[in-house]
Amino acid sequence: SGAKQVALQEFSFGGERKISEGKLEILSAQPLSNPYLLRYLAARAIPLPVASAYCSEVLFQNMNRTYYAIGFANDAWGWEIRNMYFKGCIAPKAITTIKRGADRLQVFEGFMDFLSWQTLNPSSTCDTIVLNSLALLPRIQEKIKSYKQVESFLDNDDAGRKSFEVLKHFCPSIIDGSVRYRTHKDINEWLVAQSKVKEKQPLLLTTKRGIRR
Repeated sequence: SGAKQVALQEFSFGGERKISEGKLEILSAQPLSNPYLLRYLAARAIPLPVASAYCSEVLFQNMNRTYYAIGFANDAWGWEIRNMYFKGCIAPKAITTIKRGADRLQVFEGFMDFLSWQTLNPSSTCDTIVLNSLALLPRIQEKIKSYKQVESFLDNDDAGRKSFEVLKHFCPSIIDGSVRYRTHKDINEWLVAQSKVKEKQPLLLTTKRGIRR
């Protein structure tokens, strides 16, 4: 379609895209398949099955131009959207809650952090809150009180450390999960580093398969 051609053309050039977040309009959401988005996920070391379980391919319009992005729905039916050039939100902005009936809760800053954890721990059964913005931290104050154990996976920067202190005020027994990736900015950066180490290791007793077209 014409929309798809525009989207692919946009993705074929380097550089940041100037997109006005106040004028984003969602056109459709479908399973992830755009090759440029799949390439972006691969660069972030996120397997497609993990991303597909929680994300959609979102087609959105901005200033009469059409774009594709990875979309992660929030609790208010808005979308966090991301591609290799752009990171933003289709309003309304809200946290994302994933309930599995657990008494343990894990808190992540963004959905790439959450997808990274799921990649590293595919059998995880904890309930999850993705903040989608540190500014939404106060909204989870009451939600976290009902859990037996709470662990956060925030960035290893000033904003992340300050936010952890806020969470600690809400929940004194909270566990700082960022110690697992203390040498990296965030859990995705750590995941990417881990995947590069594995790529350098020799393959033993395995068959190298090509990409089927």
